[in-house]
Amino acid sequence: MPAHLPSRQRGIALITALLVVAIATILAVEIAARERLDIRRTQNLLASDQAYDLALAAEAWALDLLKADLERGDGIDGPQDDWAQPIMLPPFEGATLGMRIEDLQGRFNLNNLANVPADPQQAAGDINYQRVLLLLENLRDAHQLEFNPAELIDSLLDWLDPDLQTRPLGAEDSYYMSLDIPRRTANQLLASPSELLLVKGFTPELYRVLAPHVTALPVSGTSINVNTATVEVLRMLDRRISAETAERLIEERLKEAWDSLDAFRQAPGMPEGGLDTNGLGTASNYFAFYGEVSLGPARSRLQSLLSRENGFRVLARARGTL
Repeated sequence: MPAHLPSRQRGIALITALLVVAIATILAVEIAARERLDIRRTQNLLASDQAYDLALAAEAWALDLLKADLERGDGIDGPQDDWAQPIMLPPFEGATLGMRIEDLQGRFNLNNLANVPADPQQAAGDINYQRVLLLLENLRDAHQLEFNPAELIDSLLDWLDPDLQTRPLGAEDSYYMSLDIPRRTANQLLASPSELLLVKGFTPELYRVLAPHVTALPVSGTSINVNTATVEVLRMLDRRISAETAERLIEERLKEAWDSLDAFRQAPGMPEGGLDTNGLGTASNYFAFYGEVSLGPARSRLQSLLSRENGFRVLARARGTL
């Protein structure tokens, strides 16, 4: 038995050495893999930061376009303006940049409803109330949805107004605090149109069809620009404006923007007997900037709320959707 000990020990030593080599190899591979991962992560972070910086540069260019348009002094904002054209910037240092500017006053500013009177009879006679009511009715019929437009409006008015008095068909804290996930009414202007999803009655299905036609600007009392209004926004101006009429109006303004509300009122196909132009206009101060940059593996999306009222400013900014 003792004669075999040296051979067994040599075998154990060999196995031990092989294990050590195997462990060292595994550690070396792991270290190399982690190093490659760290290098790639750093490259991605640098590319992402560079892409975002390029998106900010595109945003600055958008502000310059709006400033140049204002300095031309025609007082009109329409589809013929430089800022309204789709823009695809040439590749820059390996990056692909795309951007567009949208006139947010071509949508209805939901915060205009903050000025609707508390009295139900006075509220029903308010021009903003009437227009939103018509917008909701048109969308309900076009998309075969089921909801009560007056109930939705009252709920939204309660969400906006500073008091806790429930309107006839509305909802205040007493309703929201009884939900499975309780919350309180905002009692202030909407920060984003998506806030509608927190308001009683506004379902995701309704929001999907409503969102392209509404906005939430940081002030109330803004006008609707008839030169950039969507089909549904044009239809909400008067019950006599059909979808076909609204489409023809858009075709007409593509040829030449209306330089006054009188010219808009006299456009072919407009209803006889006049149109209430209260709250309408042919120029705008609030715009949305949409920018997207691709740089190698990095993608950067930037959405900004731009204002040229009392100076050119970026009021809000988000990497994605405001």
